[in-house]
Amino acid sequence: MRITGFLLFILTTVFLCNGINLQAQSHDWSYSGEFGPEHWFEIDPEFSSCNGKSQSPINIISSNSEDTNGISLEFHYHPFFVDLINNGHTLIEKIDEEKALTFGGISYSMKQFHFHTPSEHQIDGENFAMEIHFVHQSESGKFAVVAVLIEEGEHNNHFIQHFMKSLPSHVNEELKADEKADPNETFPKHLDKFYYYSGSFTTPPCTEGINWIVLEEPVEATKEQIDAIHEIIKDDNRPIQEVNDRVVFHSSSN
Repeated sequence: MRITGFLLFILTTVFLCNGINLQAQSHDWSYSGEFGPEHWFEIDPEFSSCNGKSQSPINIISSNSEDTNGISLEFHYHPFFVDLINNGHTLIEKIDEEKALTFGGISYSMKQFHFHTPSEHQIDGENFAMEIHFVHQSESGKFAVVAVLIEEGEHNNHFIQHFMKSLPSHVNEELKADEKADPNETFPKHLDKFYYYSGSFTTPPCTEGINWIVLEEPVEATKEQIDAIHEIIKDDNRPIQEVNDRVVFHSSSN
């Protein structure tokens, strides 16, 4: 009886462990293969929005955008020590900076920023070498994501350069830079030129109702900077999604 009970315990433990592993795997996702973007909505019921009608990213056709003036966009960032985490999908910094962004008269706190290589959004069918997403949330729970498009150039991106020596190359690795970085250093000169539309998170669970603010002017980063990040996160850009009946607005002081 002791042997039988022990064997039953072992078999039950193995079964439960396998079940836990399978459950963990069923919630995983990737950018290619059977767990790639076209299958995200099938992986987990919580990912059902990935098959929605207001998904991101999109190809912004400038001639189809609707010009609008008067909507405010203000940044109130402060320098901080970047503490990047490699989560297996991207390099992400989680932070809570209150009242970092004001958009349309609503104040948002910055919650995190992360990278995509190449860019996820397109402008007139053009991809860029990299895209940084600064994710914000209001007190009411509404999200606003600012997308900075980055093209390869001769000059270092000063924001990125502050943590170039602290890029975590292994999954679940976390590295803290030894100098402060200021997000304002990676923004283009003309912050009054941007596109905005209602979309979704570009990764599961693909939650919709996200305010997207895509800065119109790309900024530079060197090939060395872009390659160093791409070497770690590889191609982590979701394919372009249909605009459907959404309106993309364009704001400019001109």
